[in-house]
Amino acid sequence: MIIVAIDDSGDPGFKFARGSSQYFCIAAVYFETKEDAAKMIEVINGLRKKFHLKSGQEFKFHKASMKTRKMFLEEINKNKFGISTVIIDKKMIKENIEAFDLYYNTILKVITKIGSNDKLDIRIDGKSGRKHNEKIKTFFRQNIRKGQLKKLRFVDSKNEDLIQLADMIASVIYFSFTDSNEDLMKIIRGHILAQK
Repeated sequence: MIIVAIDDSGDPGFKFARGSSQYFCIAAVYFETKEDAAKMIEVINGLRKKFHLKSGQEFKFHKASMKTRKMFLEEINKNKFGISTVIIDKKMIKENIEAFDLYYNTILKVITKIGSNDKLDIRIDGKSGRKHNEKIKTFFRQNIRKGQLKKLRFVDSKNEDLIQLADMIASVIYFSFTDSNEDLMKIIRGHILAQK
């Protein structure tokens, strides 16, 4: 069973004059075994000790210093995992599309790129609320190959280390486009399965 943690950076909206981002990125961090996922959680807990953080304290890209980001990525880079990601320049989209449709379809692309026939245990940051999450469940049931989706969970990133990892990864990819800064991207590039 493939364990997948998904998060995004930027936003899927199109109201640019009101602050919508030009780019929208979704990244899925995936593990081919439960043991690989468990090992990554151990590494993240070890990083908390190294940074003198409280047990369970959340890693968030936007709250971390550049030094913390770099050290975090260098440590996790030593482990077995893959990254499937899609980043979209929304200003290049000509047809009318709703923000939710862009979000759903981008997640589906990211999962499809993993390309495994194994069952999937998917975790997604549940910050969007119950109504939105129910829509995602329905969309997945309709669009993912029957029998492939073993579990779909919406979790609080504060309590889920793998979602915190996905947040860091999605943000690194996003900012490599918006800030043209490749320093952090270089660390994780070897894990990226597919990028668009």
